[in-house]
Amino acid sequence: MLSRHLLRNACLPMITLIGLSIPGLLAGNLFIERIFNYNGLGLLFTTSLQDADYPVLLAYTLVGAVLTVLGNLLADIVLTMADPRLRLTSPSQ
Repeated sequence: MLSRHLLRNACLPMITLIGLSIPGLLAGNLFIERIFNYNGLGLLFTTSLQDADYPVLLAYTLVGAVLTVLGNLLADIVLTMADPRLRLTSPSQ
């Protein structure tokens, strides 16, 4: 019984951290591509940096920004489902 209450409160910060780590997947794929010799977005990003290919760099940055916003939105939605105290209410007057 005690573990149920503890687990519920301990999971709330973890939900936030998981939502904020989603954009880190885009940054981490560069290292994974180097280790496993796999051609993907990380290699495209590094070659576009070397060749000064600005449209590709802007697209990569835009994908990172969209992932950041979606990660935050997903974390907020899951937090409101997990903790009913976070529901939006109208301001009392």
